[in-house]
Amino acid sequence: MATWRPTIVRVGATYPDMSGLVLGLQPGLEQEAPILCLALESGDTRVLVDTGLPALEWVLETRGKATMTPDEVLPTALRSATGWGPEDVDFVVNTHLHFDHCGGNRIFPNARFVVQRREYEYALRPDPGMAALFGPHLFDRSAVAYFDWLFVDGDHELFPGLQLLFTPGHTVGHQSVVFDATDGVVVYAGDAVCRLESLEQRIPPGIYLHYDDAIASLDRIRDVADYVIPSHDIAIRHCQQTGFPEVRRP
Repeated sequence: MATWRPTIVRVGATYPDMSGLVLGLQPGLEQEAPILCLALESGDTRVLVDTGLPALEWVLETRGKATMTPDEVLPTALRSATGWGPEDVDFVVNTHLHFDHCGGNRIFPNARFVVQRREYEYALRPDPGMAALFGPHLFDRSAVAYFDWLFVDGDHELFPGLQLLFTPGHTVGHQSVVFDATDGVVVYAGDAVCRLESLEQRIPPGIYLHYDDAIASLDRIRDVADYVIPSHDIAIRHCQQTGFPEVRRP
């Protein structure tokens, strides 16, 4: 079985209420929520999971408080962490299509883009209360010809040792990425687990479409993972490759 070398790439931060990251936890407490991408390499294959924020100016004008230092701009951050340029990425996996997870898609000219079919379809016509979390210009129909999309339905083996795990709840078509690393099975959980407290206390993320699905997805992640990478946890560092939180099972 192939093993994959992970590298965390930090590309900015937003500042939500803590209860927006973990349901009901410390309401009113502003939190730094790092924006994290994951670079995966095995042999000659290079995969990037999520692409962070779009232009900082757009985020500040339309979505609220955020930061992105010059060394956190995606091409710079990716090169410093991995040595890759945008042209070197073979596949981009979007865990979901919220603006802070697909904002840099357009800079990868040679990549194939992988997303759940139902996520893409919902993102074009989201419920009004969820619309602000999407930026249709990042993935709308005019972009289909530009991107080389691979739409998947449910669990999917992308490569040996690298699988997509269907983990809806936060969004209708959310997926997590499961990969074999040197130390064991690691799950990059996307926003199915924004902070580790969700997994440890079995509490869904603060933003979700379906509560029961969100809980079931937490359970799926716990069942398969030895280690987990939450998407917005301050404990995860730029360029981190090992030492991810170990999953505690009941």
